[in-house]
Amino acid sequence: MGILVNQTSGRSKLQERIEADLRAKAVAASDGGDAGKTDFAEDQEYLKDLRTATNFPWLRTVVIFTTVVLAAVLFFVI
Repeated sequence: MGILVNQTSGRSKLQERIEADLRAKAVAASDGGDAGKTDFAEDQEYLKDLRTATNFPWLRTVVIFTTVVLAAVLFFVI
C-alpha cells in the first residue's frame, strides 16, 4: 500500500511565486539576446592550430593489418 501525494500539495505560495519567477526569467533569457546564436568565430580560432592525430595515416593501417594477420596466424597455429 502506498500514499499518493500531489506534487503541488506541499508547496507554499512563496515556492510557487519563486518557480513562476524563475520560469519567466528562463523564457526571457531564451527569447532575447544573442545567447543561442553564435558565428563560431571562437571555435575557428581554436581549431586553427590543431593538427591531425598522425602524419602517417598509412602507418596506422599497416599496424592494424599486421596485428590482425598475426592474431589469425597464432589462432590457427596454436
